Amino acid sequence: MKKFTLVLTAMLFASVVLFAGGQKAGATGASGNSAVAAAPGAIPGYINLDGYFPVVKQGTNVSLTVSWLPDETYAKTSDPADIWWFTFVKKAMNIDLKVTPRAAGNEVKNLMFASGDLPDIWMGQDIDTNDIVNYGIGEKLILPISDYINPTLMPNLSKVYSDDPDLRSPSTAPDGKIYGFSNFRARDWLHGPITGGLARNFFNQNMLDQLGLKVPETLDDYLNVLRKIKTLGSDILPDAGLFKNQNNFPTIFSALGFHWTNSNSLTAVGTRNGKVTFIYGDKDIYPKFVQTYKTMYDEGLISKDFFTMTAAARNAITMADKGGVIPAPAVVSATQQFHYTSVKPLTSELNSVVFWVAPNNYVSPNVTVITSSCKYPEAACRMMDFSYDVMNGIYAQWGYPDKDPERNYGLLPGWSIGINDNFVDLHYNTKDYESENYFNMSRIRPMNNGPCMVGNNASNAKIIYGLNPPKEDWNLSDPSSYSRKTTYENLSIYAVTEFPFVVYWDQQTSKRLSDLGSVLNDYAETQFAQFVTGVRPLSEMNNYFSELDKMNYQEYLKYFVDYYDKVKTK
Repeated sequence: MKKFTLVLTAMLFASVVLFAGGQKAGATGASGNSAVAAAPGAIPGYINLDGYFPVVKQGTNVSLTVSWLPDETYAKTSDPADIWWFTFVKKAMNIDLKVTPRAAGNEVKNLMFASGDLPDIWMGQDIDTNDIVNYGIGEKLILPISDYINPTLMPNLSKVYSDDPDLRSPSTAPDGKIYGFSNFRARDWLHGPITGGLARNFFNQNMLDQLGLKVPETLDDYLNVLRKIKTLGSDILPDAGLFKNQNNFPTIFSALGFHWTNSNSLTAVGTRNGKVTFIYGDKDIYPKFVQTYKTMYDEGLISKDFFTMTAAARNAITMADKGGVIPAPAVVSATQQFHYTSVKPLTSELNSVVFWVAPNNYVSPNVTVITSSCKYPEAACRMMDFSYDVMNGIYAQWGYPDKDPERNYGLLPGWSIGINDNFVDLHYNTKDYESENYFNMSRIRPMNNGPCMVGNNASNAKIIYGLNPPKEDWNLSDPSSYSRKTTYENLSIYAVTEFPFVVYWDQQTSKRLSDLGSVLNDYAETQFAQFVTGVRPLSEMNNYFSELDKMNYQEYLKYFVDYYDKVKTK
């Protein structure tokens, strides 16, 4: 039996499906006759408007093809039959999802859209704003769901946008339409500045206590603390971040004064001293960033497999409590979180300002889209709308409690909650699943972050279970609340925002940026690995910057500089 920490936002997810073989799903009546698609603006008669169970009225069989990207970090399965959500939609909503898993990567995505042989639903958090402009506005391969968002068909999402219009803007494309289902984060986490949307790195407090050390506040001290942590054993990984699978870049970014927009990315845009920059092209701070990681690599403070190790292999180390600094609470078990303390923003000889970056919006747009191949978008939209209710988000995230197990359909053990704590006990076998994240991604929901409604799961789960909601601000018996308290104390109070996290370009600019970025980003990542591992000497750094310029880096940068200037003048 394993305790699962409550999260304060109700996470939801949608399934993304790439349908194999080009077969088209559809709707038929009980006799096998095709259901009649609705006229524009009309709601088809097979949709049940009295609730979600079912979405499609009994006697009509609707199937939708879905291209699904299994979670790369935690999913132990790529078999849709293992995921409760797909069965829940089929049995409770009367929608037959024809789910096909797909591999990650832009190449897979681009080839599928280029072929025109698309699924009805695409799910997996890999549709970016450029895809919306190119495949939605330009090629009209993605349907604008704003055509279907109304209080009758989609009452939950309609209410979300009505109650908080600010949530609509980041999801809205340049043509004024919304093309995808978004994930909405909580605006705060009990206390003012958010902790839920922050990048969060943590020190193993047990190791610090054993060594008599405090959380460092400068880059030099950070490296010295890692060196001392390394003395605790040859099996210790002082900095447990990985290049592609969750890292501690934000801690180093803060030391250099770089305000990031993607905490795990070397190639995302950001700002420094109020000016737009990319860290890999910034001549003032990138040499120090590279030198820092080369030092950690040479001294064994990061893994020698930093660029190639899988998240699962790293998590095996952190689950064994062998990590000194971890990139997120999710890489350890719930009970381990009690002895992890948030990092603090660092300073260095290049930056004296103490800061941490918070998202300047609370929306991750377009995590699921409906394609133009979908003959029955009303069914797809109503299915997704279920999730945009706070209470429904509890069910979507964890299934149903053990006191109401019917809709778990024998696939989940149910969950319970104690009167005096804020845990959800998912009753899973810890021998099969190292942590709740592995269980969630392998058994319950098809993706980690997906369409969801803002809410307080701690309160709502208790209400569902017939108990009074918690009254404490910080319930320190709950590991999630514990880790967020230390995040608030060490990071949230320094939160600032600069460059917008969500940007839409016009179609021509989007195409140019895609062409430039694909070349520059691949080159920057390859050269970073070569510098860090010693394949390329640091003495060639000036040559590296010259090579970037020859690849039109300055043109690429100027697009973002001009955009930021416009944003600041509004």
